[in-house]
Formats: sequence, C-alpha cells, structure tokens
Amino acid sequence: MGLTVDDYHTIITTPRKMIVLPIHNSPVNFYRYPLSDIELSYPMYYSHMRRMLDKGVDRGDIFVSEGAHEVSICWIVAARSVHVDDGEGGRKAARFYTGWLKDGFEEIIRRGYHEKYDIAIPALGVYEDDATNPVIFWKLARKYFKDSPNRVDFLLNW
Repeated sequence: MGLTVDDYHTIITTPRKMIVLPIHNSPVNFYRYPLSDIELSYPMYYSHMRRMLDKGVDRGDIFVSEGAHEVSICWIVAARSVHVDDGEGGRKAARFYTGWLKDGFEEIIRRGYHEKYDIAIPALGVYEDDATNPVIFWKLARKYFKDSPNRVDFLLNW
C-alpha cells in the first residue's frame, strides 16, 4: 500500500489504527494543538505520554500508548523544547529535528508497527509554527514508509 497523502482526515478523525505523533521532550509549554485534541479524545494516552516525559525520554525515542482506545498512538520525541531563543530577546517555535524523526521512523520499522497497523502521520511543516520544512519531512516519511505493506497516510490537515 505504502504512503498516501490524505487532505481530508485529521489525527482525530483518521480511520487508521495507529497515529505517529512527533512531540517535544519537555513536559511543559506544549503546543496546545494537536495535544489539546489528543487530551480530549484520548485522555488515557495523553496521561501516559505526560508520565513518560516526566520519567525522561531521549531524542528519537518512541513509546506507544495502546489498549484504552481503538487507535494506538506512537509518540516520537523529535524536538528538545517548544520554544527557543530567537537571538533578539524573543522566543520562536523550536523545529523538529530530522535526525530525531529518522531515529523514530527506524524504530517504528524495527518494531514492525508498519506491518501491524495502518498508520497516520501528521504532515509536519504544513503549519508555520512547526518550524519544519514540509518537503524534507515528506521525503523522510516516503523513504521509510513507501513500501509499507499497510496503508500509511500523510495527513495534510492534522
């Protein structure tokens, strides 16, 4: 099946059974979206994610929340902090690190999640606050999931 672009579903409405969600490793000052939707729709998973971050996770680490809902969430630690110094005394959105995303995708493949689940991945970089190049993220996702035996959706409207 491989990787397809989905410009209709969001991470909450996707029919896929696993959502791969890149996050920051700082448990404070999260972007509220999409985590506010995750907190409302999947409160047990949100709580699990917060507990894991409080315990401490490293760059590129993945952990999965599953069993409480029909869908599972695979969290990838892909950025250090939500905001960084902009060099002019202000703050700007921290970018997701391509290398950390790569580490997370490789671990997903190693664990066989792409063979076990249909997957949805939000298209990082579509929104300016992501501070990530969407073309680079698309190419990275395509590299790892283009030959997936199950469907992998790249969600443009996450």
